[in-house]
Amino acid sequence: MPLDRASVTLHWAFAWLCVTLFIVACSEAKKLSLNVPEGEATSTLLEFARQANVEIVFDAQSIDGVRTREVNGLFDPQSALRIMLRDTPLRLDFDANSGAYAVIRDEETQAFLGVPFPRATTAMGNGLIHVLTKK
Repeated sequence: MPLDRASVTLHWAFAWLCVTLFIVACSEAKKLSLNVPEGEATSTLLEFARQANVEIVFDAQSIDGVRTREVNGLFDPQSALRIMLRDTPLRLDFDANSGAYAVIRDEETQAFLGVPFPRATTAMGNGLIHVLTKK
């Protein structure tokens, strides 16, 4: 029995809706269960990288003494990092090509403090830390 025009239209509309919902679901950032207490940025960023299994690059000397906020609950990594860094002199950058996050002290604050930055630390989700020294 052939389908009438209204049934065909309804089937196509339903298929379009399914495809649209699938695309939206795939494009949303994955939310993770995170429990990172407030504390010294060096420690909390390392703990965040471990829990979220992401790579974060930061200059250990420039974030020394900065305290981050607590993050507890379901968050996508970028939102969680933004919450952690709120009301600090640190800002978040994300490199879409590598998938790495960078935490950087705001340039105006860096200039005001006149702090040299001889090393950078990479916190990786697998627990490894690489210290890079500028020459």
